[in-house]
Amino acid sequence: VSRTAPHISNPVKFLSTREEELVTWDEKANHYKADLSSDFQVKKVFKHWSPDCVIHLAANPLIKEDKKNPAAIIDDNVKATFNLVNRCPKGCRFLFASSIVAYGTAIEGKSFMEDDYCNPTSMYGVCKLASEGIVNTYTGFGKIHGVNLRACATVGPGLTHGIVYDFERKLRSDSDELDVIGEYPGSCKPFCHVDDLVSAFQLFLDKEVTGTFNVVPDNEISVVEVAEAVMSSLNIYKPLNWLGANANWKGDNPKLSASNSRLKTLGWKPKHWDSMEVIVNRTKSV
Repeated sequence: VSRTAPHISNPVKFLSTREEELVTWDEKANHYKADLSSDFQVKKVFKHWSPDCVIHLAANPLIKEDKKNPAAIIDDNVKATFNLVNRCPKGCRFLFASSIVAYGTAIEGKSFMEDDYCNPTSMYGVCKLASEGIVNTYTGFGKIHGVNLRACATVGPGLTHGIVYDFERKLRSDSDELDVIGEYPGSCKPFCHVDDLVSAFQLFLDKEVTGTFNVVPDNEISVVEVAEAVMSSLNIYKPLNWLGANANWKGDNPKLSASNSRLKTLGWKPKHWDSMEVIVNRTKSV
C-alpha cells in the first residue's frame, strides 16, 4: 500500500500473514505485518495512512490446495480483497493482481479477450473472478479507480513455486528421470517474465483508465517444451517420466491462451514477448 502515486519514494507495504496477532509496523523493513482477511487489522492501517494507490498482490496461489482448506482460500483471496477495497479512501487507485485462470480452459485456437465469458474450474480461479467483481463494483460506486490485471504463470528471479521451479529442483536432484505431471505433451500455457508484469502495473500508475487487462506474452508453450527449455539452459538432461492424467491437479487448466492486444493499445511493450525465451532467460539467471 503506497502513500503517493504515481512516483512513490517511500512506499508503505503490507506483509500478509494468517497469524493471530495484531498489525505491527517494522521500521527497518518499512512494512506492516497484518492479516488482510481481518477487517480490524486493515482498518487499523488505513486509519494511519490515506494512500493514493493500492497495489494488491497478496493471494494464496496454489490451485492444488483447493480441497484441503477452501475456506482459507476464500479468506486469503476474496475477503482480503474486500477488506482492502472497502477501507480505501475515496478516489484511491486500486491495482489488483488477478489471473487468466479466471477464464477457465481455452478452446483450441481461441485466445481469451477480456470481455469473454469466464468459467473458472478451480477455487483459485473463482476467487480471482469474485475479487474482480468487488473491484469493479466499488469502481462503479465511484469509491475507487480499479484495474484488474489478469496475469499468467510468472517467472524470474526469486521464483518460489510453479513448473519451472519444480523442474529446476528435480533436474538438480539425484533422480535419474524428470517426473512430469500429465500425459505428453502436457498442458499449454503462456509464461510472463516478472519484469514485464511489473511494467504493466507501473503503466497504470500514470493512467486514469479502469477495467480488466490480460498481462501475457504473445504465445504459449507446452509442458514438454518447458522441460526442454529448462534442461537446455541448465545443461542437465534427463528422460521424461510422464505420470499420467490421474496425476493432474483437479481444476487445473490443460489449455490457457489470452490476448494482450488491449494492454498493448495503452503502450505496454514487454521485453520478453516469447514464452520460451522467458523461461530460458529465467533459468540462465539462477
